[in-house]
Order: sequence, then C-alpha cells, then structure tokens
Amino acid sequence: MRTAGYLILLTALLAAPVAYADTASEIVDHVTCYPRGLDLIGAGQDSEGLKVWQNCYVEDFSFTLDLRWGAPTICMPSECQLPGDTAIDRRAGFARSIYDQAGFTGTEHTLDEVNVTLIDETTADVTTKITAVHFGAGESIVTGYGEWSVTLEMTDDGWRITDETLRITETQRGTSN
Repeated sequence: MRTAGYLILLTALLAAPVAYADTASEIVDHVTCYPRGLDLIGAGQDSEGLKVWQNCYVEDFSFTLDLRWGAPTICMPSECQLPGDTAIDRRAGFARSIYDQAGFTGTEHTLDEVNVTLIDETTADVTTKITAVHFGAGESIVTGYGEWSVTLEMTDDGWRITDETLRITETQRGTSN
C-alpha cells in the first residue's frame, strides 16, 4: 500500500511540469494576438484588428504606453481620456492616431524572448521584448525596440489580457534601401 501512495505522489509531481508547459505554451500562443491585431490596424484594416483584439483582451483592460516622447499614456477602465466605448476601442484608436500622425502605411511587430510566469491557475504575467517596424511614405522606416508586459486571466472565453504595459526604449530611423 505504501508504494501506491508514493507512485501517486510521484505521478502528480511529474505531471506538474507538463501542465505548466502546456499552459505556458497556450499563453504564448494567445499573446500573439497583440501583434496580429496591431499589424492589421497598421495596414489600415482597423475593423479586422479590432476583431482580433476582442478575442485578445478583456473589454475594459488597463494599459500604459510609454513611447519615449512626452508623458506615458495611462488608461484605466474607470478613468481614461482617450475616445472610445471600451478600452479595446481606445487602444486601437491610440495606435491609429499615432500611425496617421506619423504617416505610417504599414507595420510589422514581433515578440521575442517571451517569458511566462504563472501566478496561479487563472492568472499569468508575460514579459517580452518587442520590435516594431513602421513603414512610412516612400522608403522611410522607423523601428522601435522595447519591452511589452501583460497580465492575463483565464475567463469563460479562455485567456485574456487584463493589463498591458508597453515601454519603447530605443528607436531608429532609416530607409528600406
């Protein structure tokens, strides 16, 4: 009988890393919705980008955007000066306004070095490096490098981002030739 108890305990201990790896992989797959939606917005396909983000974020998430000029933009569900009915609308509108003001005609965002920390069974933090390439008129390119971190919660609809922080740490301007 004692052996059976040890076997059950050993099986549970061995299953824990597998469960963590499966959950972490699911979360990494999920957060790719951020660059996918953002690149659709960058290409002028705002409604398609919003559709992606509606499955990415909770409706009223918090976000902080520090793009290296001026004060960071902080948007909390209860207090946000940006126009829009939901945080998703406000976040997409913010991106669209930046792209329009700068004359960007397309974007390519990539996430690298994605690190997942499971807080508990329903909450996780993700930190990652981000590279954001913005294509302008002619052959101009602006590339931003930074850090993107989010908190996710498991909802009835799956993992969703509840808090986002984007901090650009370096930018480079150039041309495509």
